[in-house]
Amino acid sequence: MYKKALLSLKHRFKLTYLERKDTAKLMINIASSEFMQQNCHEAVKYYEHALASLQCQPEHDLLKWVDLSKVHISLAQIFKQLSDSVSSFYHYERATECINR
Repeated sequence: MYKKALLSLKHRFKLTYLERKDTAKLMINIASSEFMQQNCHEAVKYYEHALASLQCQPEHDLLKWVDLSKVHISLAQIFKQLSDSVSSFYHYERATECINR
């Protein structure tokens, strides 16, 4: 269902779909769903797309930083589960930076 909504956004907004807030939310929902199904690599892919989408949001948008920190924490947990401590640590640090903004 989320993937169909994402395709609809891509079709409707073509080159600007990443700049839309709802794109990031969809990506996060897809990533969470993939993670719950133990598809860690797919979850990482969608969380990384969510990061890219969130980076397009205005700097003054406080919710941007909250969502960025949540995505980084989710990525850190996935990489920890995949025994990639370097990537896990990197994302925990990014989450901390987002929270401290």
